[in-house]
Amino acid sequence: MNRPFRERILIESDRPAGDAASLNLATRGYGCQIIKGTTEQALPKVLKTTNPKQTLALLDPPRTGCQEKVLQTLLKYQPEHVFYISCNPSTLARDLKKLCNGGKYHLEKTALFDMFPRTAHFETAVHLSRQH
Repeated sequence: MNRPFRERILIESDRPAGDAASLNLATRGYGCQIIKGTTEQALPKVLKTTNPKQTLALLDPPRTGCQEKVLQTLLKYQPEHVFYISCNPSTLARDLKKLCNGGKYHLEKTALFDMFPRTAHFETAVHLSRQH
């Protein structure tokens, strides 16, 4: 997985966050298409045009986890790798159960990040790969 990516697409529903991403990406010289809209609407259109074997999806949903339509889109188009960042263990577990059930995805790695010291909150990063 050390291959460079030809294309980067960011889907962001929060306008100020999308504007900040535009500025940061331009400042650093990263080429990236930014779609300002909901993941539920934009992700199917994006994944429809990509080669699943050459696609990595990076998810960072709110505490409520991924919308059902996002999970169904991932299961339909099956990008080779899914990285899921979560601040809520219960919604992460719920969503991973759906993605890994039936052998579609396999859990490769997990990592915990204590981003908020002296609290019970932490971030979890999970790497899933598509089963062949």
